[in-house]
Amino acid sequence: IPICELAGSKCITYLLEKSRVVSVSEGERTFHIFYQMLGAPDTDKEQIWKEGLVGFDTSDFAYLRNVPADNIDGLASGDNWSETVDALSIFGIHDDLFLHLMRSLCVILQLGNLTFGMDVVEGEERSTISSPDVLSKLSSIMGVSEQEIESAMTKRSFSMRGEEVTIALKDNEAKDGCD
Repeated sequence: IPICELAGSKCITYLLEKSRVVSVSEGERTFHIFYQMLGAPDTDKEQIWKEGLVGFDTSDFAYLRNVPADNIDGLASGDNWSETVDALSIFGIHDDLFLHLMRSLCVILQLGNLTFGMDVVEGEERSTISSPDVLSKLSSIMGVSEQEIESAMTKRSFSMRGEEVTIALKDNEAKDGCD
């Protein structure tokens, strides 16, 4: 294999578009990295997030569940995992930075699995997270308490005339904010 040196580059901002993650069109797939990470060897998955990746596949994640299982141009499978890891390493994304990046992607996948329901408290309808096991995993990977996550997902706070106001979200509002 010939050895190459990077002579220059042009950086273009590339965002993780919500529509490409949460509502993929029929026959389309989301970003290749999700499929590659799920197809990675278990030893790599253990380092990233043992409780949420080892033994799991696309059918376990709502954002990936309704997409074709075949490869797109051979790029979106575990077969390309090592190439992706090597490519990221060339750009200085390795060790802890690599793990943080992959765990961030796991957070995105886990957020998609959160479900919301409605509860009535003091005569007011309020959304609540109705998937405690998913919330527990999310808390684990994020390092944030379940209570803090639930509060952030089911309430909206804002300032009005210098006063802090918190309102409860409906279940569909909470899910939209989560996505």
